Amino acid sequence: MKRGFTLLEALVAIGILAGLFTAIYGVQASAVRSVRYARDLQMAALLARDKVLEIEWKLKKDGFSVADMTMEGDFDEAEAPQFRWRAEIRRVKAEAFENMGAPAVSGEVNPLAGAFAPAFQMIGRQLADQVRELRLWVMWKDGQYEESFDVVTHIVQLTGAGAPPPSPVPNLGPGGTSHLKNLGNPATGATK
Repeated sequence: MKRGFTLLEALVAIGILAGLFTAIYGVQASAVRSVRYARDLQMAALLARDKVLEIEWKLKKDGFSVADMTMEGDFDEAEAPQFRWRAEIRRVKAEAFENMGAPAVSGEVNPLAGAFAPAFQMIGRQLADQVRELRLWVMWKDGQYEESFDVVTHIVQLTGAGAPPPSPVPNLGPGGTSHLKNLGNPATGATK
């Protein structure tokens, strides 16, 4: 005698399969989101690196501004229109040098540090004129969320005798901003 599946057994089997397929789909969708986020994060890191090089080269070429600066833009020329950037360039305060003659934790002033305090302050002011902090954010939209990747670096431009000249235009990396190629090229209308 042959025995077949009952309707109840068939419904339970279909329910189990539906649950498994739903779980597999959820894992697959999560993996796709993770891969997309990793790809976007890698692209943001590459774009940030090239933008930092571009801003550093421009600052060294044009000289440092006394005032803090904010710049922003997009990466349309790098064929990444979904990414935007914002940069803040700030003058570094040399408080560490200015406070060398200050009282120590115990309240005592180091006599040697106190004697050299004016020199430390002068060195601190000179360093503040030659160092800028660059904070760069690369932002993009991932679904309904705004994602960002940020970088902080310091740019040093030594001035005076023996200071090296500004470096040439940096090489472009993968995903870099293509308008770096055109900097200083009068045919493209780029500014010098």
